[in-house]
Amino acid sequence: MNQPSLAAQMIARVPTSSPPIKSKDARKEIGLGMSPDQYGSNVDQCLADQCDPRARIEIAEVARWRIDSPVADTTIGGPLGNRISPWQTADGNPPAGITTATNTLATPGIFACDMILRGISIRILVEPEARLIGGMFFNPSGTSELPGFPDVWTLNDIANGALALPEGVTPLPGEFLFGMNTWKSAFAFVNAYELSVGKDHQEELIREPLTQCSHIEPFAEAEAAGMVFGSNIDQINVLNQRLALLGLPQQFAGQYAKRLGSVTVGGANVGIFTPSREQDGSMTMFGAIGVPMSVTRRDPYMFTHPIFWPSGHPLSMFFEVNDQVYQSQFQRWLSVTGGAGGQAGTDLNLPFSNQIAALGGYTGNSPWETGTDIMLEQTLDVTNPVVNVTQQVQVNRALLKLGTMVLEMAVIGLRVSNPQWGPVIARAIKCGVISAPRGYGSLTTYMQ
Repeated sequence: MNQPSLAAQMIARVPTSSPPIKSKDARKEIGLGMSPDQYGSNVDQCLADQCDPRARIEIAEVARWRIDSPVADTTIGGPLGNRISPWQTADGNPPAGITTATNTLATPGIFACDMILRGISIRILVEPEARLIGGMFFNPSGTSELPGFPDVWTLNDIANGALALPEGVTPLPGEFLFGMNTWKSAFAFVNAYELSVGKDHQEELIREPLTQCSHIEPFAEAEAAGMVFGSNIDQINVLNQRLALLGLPQQFAGQYAKRLGSVTVGGANVGIFTPSREQDGSMTMFGAIGVPMSVTRRDPYMFTHPIFWPSGHPLSMFFEVNDQVYQSQFQRWLSVTGGAGGQAGTDLNLPFSNQIAALGGYTGNSPWETGTDIMLEQTLDVTNPVVNVTQQVQVNRALLKLGTMVLEMAVIGLRVSNPQWGPVIARAIKCGVISAPRGYGSLTTYMQ
């Protein structure tokens, strides 16, 4: 008897059409979503197993905000102000300044069916990498071609046309933080806000600092984290698109030349630059902040007793500020200007000291020795004697940020959609195994 070849058997197993997409058939009603009849006499034990805090965690409902920084100052004073609530945001309807909002609840804050709540999960997701990119922050309007982008320049270079900038256009040295701003913002966020959970938007049930009931992700273990070089041009491109979207006329450019010194051309001092690709890549760190791993930590926030929550009754959940100093840091690292409370900051022209900013943005003549030049540079001119020229450099910086942060609020629990579970859950409530702070809802007839 001839057997088909192994190749023929393998070909026969390849499907000739695409399998149906079953994402719409997904169910979160594990265990309690099915009729209790199939558990026979063990139905009470099934309920106990499902509500055991050591049992597998099931995310029943979840709401998320995606925040793409930098954001406008109006966003800082609005949805990212004193009260932040992804849980109350309708699916696909983000507030102004928030990139996307998702919510598994059709009506935010209201469960479609009876629920047994076991806990709450609060996660803050940040960029998995961080790097610092040096460059120039300038206004390209009125330019017919791109100017030079060196690592450093002087006032003489600008005044005497060494960088080919239009007259009156003065660039700022730029420091572009990619990813790191989301780490800084997330750290400040968990220190600035607390979680508030209530019923009917009136009575508060839970109030906990986020330092006790949240965690920051993603996290790379020590053996996986490390330093590598990351390409800069891709993130610079995204940053400039973001700046244009926010209505800023300036753009950021990376460094493509190195300043070697200066010479005298036509009686004027100008810099000498050499092309360079050293800054095409920057040292990149992977590994975010960390996730608590100890079983003794309240993370996620698991209730001492499971809670029965009847359908149709609001469960409010939001973040509320409790430390305005940390709040200003949370907002600063997301804001395009570094502002807080909706007010513009100074990050796009940041002095190294507010106290002496009035002296000007350039190094110059010593204020305590009149007529004494500082920052003398020996030029590359072949002369005898050598020529020393006073140079002034810009000390202000444009601090630019780019990165995505996600705020996530989720309820850990089980959907109790099958009405046959009513008597079983009612017995558990009577025994004190499950609490019912919002009342009995459809279980009222069983609680008699």
